Amino acid sequence: MAAPSNYYPILQAAKTIIDGLNLTDWNGNPLPSAIRKLPAVEQEIDVLPLLAIVPKEDPPKRKCISFGPAYTEEYPCEIVAIAPDNRDFTSHLDWYLGWHFAITQAFKLPAPVKAIVPAVWDVNVRPDLVIDRAQVNDNYDYGGLTLEVSTLE
Repeated sequence: MAAPSNYYPILQAAKTIIDGLNLTDWNGNPLPSAIRKLPAVEQEIDVLPLLAIVPKEDPPKRKCISFGPAYTEEYPCEIVAIAPDNRDFTSHLDWYLGWHFAITQAFKLPAPVKAIVPAVWDVNVRPDLVIDRAQVNDNYDYGGLTLEVSTLE
């Protein structure tokens, strides 16, 4: 069996940090988060809104940092807010922007992730669309950001 990847522990660390922000929805309910394979929801199971923490569709990037066997691995993780839209083009934008800002602030420094996954070297936050317009037609508000987490391996 191959050595375990740092990818899943990084996803778990992201969930732990996000859950620690105690974000709420517009009704004052705790905002749930879940680690998923894809940024999608199951209508019959999931409580919306939901923060989905998923591996990005882009593969990890490996970069050699010396002549020996040392390298960095960059794991891209998406944090996606998914909420029902109900063909509403005005409601809850302030909440989506607030969640986006709070999550971005939580990952400004690598220390919180490194405390959970010691191999972490750096964390960069790459903002994505706050609202993906293509998903509005599918009756969802959908948007988020990408964490680029680098490890020394």
